[in-house]
Amino acid sequence: LKNMAMKEKFGSFVTTTNSSFRFGKACEKRIVDWICQQDDSIFQRVIEVGCGNGHLLVSLAKKNRFNSICGLDYSEIGVEFAKKYATCALNEEAIAFAVANLLQPEEID
Repeated sequence: LKNMAMKEKFGSFVTTTNSSFRFGKACEKRIVDWICQQDDSIFQRVIEVGCGNGHLLVSLAKKNRFNSICGLDYSEIGVEFAKKYATCALNEEAIAFAVANLLQPEEID
């Protein structure tokens, strides 16, 4: 049902990039759980390089534990999708996303 709602909102793009996603739900849960078990003073800010669809960052944002969450990806389409997905999933703009190709740092703002 959730995937159907996502497909209605974002069209066919979601079916090719969505799948929970590259890692799978169980692996993503382990990553989120591990990060959240770490000392609060170490993990106040999160940046994900290669954030893709933003699903991992949304899972972290739902923990309400971090001061700042940012996702970078080289794909403009991916970042656009991640912004829409995060806004839909969180009902707010809690995550900053930006297009960045770290292999071409001169293009990064």
